[in-house]
Amino acid sequence: MLGASSLAIAAQTCAPAPVNLISWWNADGSALDSRSQKNGALTGTTFVAGENGQAIRFAAPLATDNFSADGAGALDITGNQVTLEAWIKLENNSLQPAQAFTATIGKTTFPNDQTYNLLFEGGATVVSGNLPTNQWLMEYILTDSNGTRTHNQSTNVIVTADGNYHHFALTYDGAGSPTDNVKLYVDGALQATNIPFGNFFSGNLKSSPAEPFRISTGGSGSPFSADEVSVYNRALSATEIQAIANAGTAGKCKPTAVVAPSGLVGWWAGDGNANDIAGTNNGTLQNGAGFAIGKVGQ
Repeated sequence: MLGASSLAIAAQTCAPAPVNLISWWNADGSALDSRSQKNGALTGTTFVAGENGQAIRFAAPLATDNFSADGAGALDITGNQVTLEAWIKLENNSLQPAQAFTATIGKTTFPNDQTYNLLFEGGATVVSGNLPTNQWLMEYILTDSNGTRTHNQSTNVIVTADGNYHHFALTYDGAGSPTDNVKLYVDGALQATNIPFGNFFSGNLKSSPAEPFRISTGGSGSPFSADEVSVYNRALSATEIQAIANAGTAGKCKPTAVVAPSGLVGWWAGDGNANDIAGTNNGTLQNGAGFAIGKVGQ
């Protein structure tokens, strides 16, 4: 059984948020994006105790309980790297084995288009056979620029609904070998690499601006809670994933906001681009300038 309680107890300080963080829904009483880019909307959900502060609990099927954010712009990742990571508490699924899916997190119009998704699955349809009602496999779904979809149930990862939050992460790095460019992590430890149903996934992700970013139960309505859901347009390293998991209840370091003074005409935040977020004087980067962890964000 996988466990994160020792990590949570040992955590003393927050982990710096890695660079290329696009959206971060910390679920502390709202669906606001801590990166101020893609605030979400909630339907039918409730707030419960999370790994760090509060979490959003989903207790009914997609049509009744869901989180949805505009999937255009920064969340419409069309490059060859992406990371999804979150703290998830799974609950027993009384609907198994008749139903399979529970948590689904990512760009999706489930069950149709799914551009980049992290899911949990159980029941009769998993490749290893029926699972008990409190056990789940991880799965990923990725769709490339040609519309080809690849997915994998990670048969060697069994997650038990033990009443604790666990840290889950999906990374895709198209620059890596097709046999290991997709990686799944649980509580900071690598659990599986790319062993797909069909072709190995490689290349750029599909552009799907009309496809929302959603968190929901998928098709089964099996309850779960989600906290600190984060999206990056880069494949985080194993060390970065481990640091977030090790931080436990301290979580990623949250910026403290103040109201911008009046008369602000130019503000280059440096969060992944050279855009002016106060006006229209967008800049350009030259001679190899890049991004690093800053005082606030990048």
